[in-house]
Amino acid sequence: MRSEYTKEAKKRGATADGFEKLPDQIMQQSVDMKSMTDRIKVVAQFVAAQMSGPDPHRKCDVHQLELHLSEIKVELCNNVIPIGHIRVGSYLERALLFKILADRVGLPCALVRGQYSRAWIEVAIPQEERGQDEGGAEPAVPLRLLRPNLIVDLMNNVGELLLLHSYEGDMYCRKPV
Repeated sequence: MRSEYTKEAKKRGATADGFEKLPDQIMQQSVDMKSMTDRIKVVAQFVAAQMSGPDPHRKCDVHQLELHLSEIKVELCNNVIPIGHIRVGSYLERALLFKILADRVGLPCALVRGQYSRAWIEVAIPQEERGQDEGGAEPAVPLRLLRPNLIVDLMNNVGELLLLHSYEGDMYCRKPV
């Protein structure tokens, strides 16, 4: 089973050390995008493609994830796993990779850790930008002064932005049933 993940990793362009060249690929895709929401969607789709395993249409379950992580631990003879070795990811793994890549490409976001191995990404996007179709003027308030108001969906509808404290946002962040 490990060979499936290794083959997929090579097809996607990941190296054995991790995602060294991947932020450059994201920057090339998102360098001409003025809208922060477009850049978030590009990074989210990239994370989903990297963490979907050998079958991108199959939903990640806990057993599959645990098996994959155990195989990597045995292969490396270590309990510390570099993020670049992980090919199957659930909420925590995808959020961690998104945060790393977002920091590399300059997207301001926060990694929030919940209970039961849940984690999500919160972003602050000005209200004006969410309503715009085209990239427009600079926001009236600097981004560093905005509070997070959206959650990035990295599992179900990849790249969709969910309002913080909405029903959809709460369902994304709550513990699994």
